[in-house]
Amino acid sequence: MSGAESLPAGKTNSAGLYRSELDDTLEASLYDAGTADYLLEHRNPAIIQARIGILLQLKRSHDLLARAASIDNLTQVYNRREFERTLEMEWRRSQRSKQSLSLILLDIDYFKAYNDHYGHLNGDNCLRQVAKAIKDSARRVQDIVSRYGGEEFCILLPETDLAGAQKLAENIRDNINRLEIPIPENWLTKSPPAWEYPL
Repeated sequence: MSGAESLPAGKTNSAGLYRSELDDTLEASLYDAGTADYLLEHRNPAIIQARIGILLQLKRSHDLLARAASIDNLTQVYNRREFERTLEMEWRRSQRSKQSLSLILLDIDYFKAYNDHYGHLNGDNCLRQVAKAIKDSARRVQDIVSRYGGEEFCILLPETDLAGAQKLAENIRDNINRLEIPIPENWLTKSPPAWEYPL
C-alpha cells in the first residue's frame, strides 16, 4: 500500500496514517484486518492528536478488560479460564521443545469448616494470603499461579522437572505455614502434590 504507514499496537494495527483519501474497498479491508481507524497525514495536527488520544484510551480500556477477564478478582492470581488457556499453550510448547512441564495442585484442606467457623470475610482473607504466599514463592516470569476453584490453586511450571516442582511445592507449603492465619490445630493444612510431563 503506497503512501501508508501503520502505527503498531499489538497483534493488529490500531491506526494507519495515509497521505490521501482511501477508497471504500480499501477502507473496508483495513477494518476487516483489525485496523481501528485511519488518519490522513494532511489533517490538522490537533485533530490527529485527538484521534490518537481516543485510540490510546480505547486500547487501555481493552487491556483492562482483557486483564479482568483473566484474573481472579478475590485473589488477584490468574483464574481457571486463563489457566486452561495457558496449560494448552504450554503443553504444546513443551512437546515442541522437548522440555518438562510440571504442575502443582494445592488444596486448602478443611477450608469449608474454616469458613463456617470464622466467617466468609476471614475465609476470603485466608485465600488472599495463601495466593500471595504462592505468588511470592513462584517468582519466575513463566510460572503461572491460578485459582482453580474455591480453595484450589494450580501452579504451572514450564521447563521444570519433577524434582524442581517438588522443591517449589515444599517452599510454598513452608511459606503458607508461616502465615499468621488463626486456625484450630489440624483444620487448615495444605497438600501440594506435583506432577511432571516428561519428554
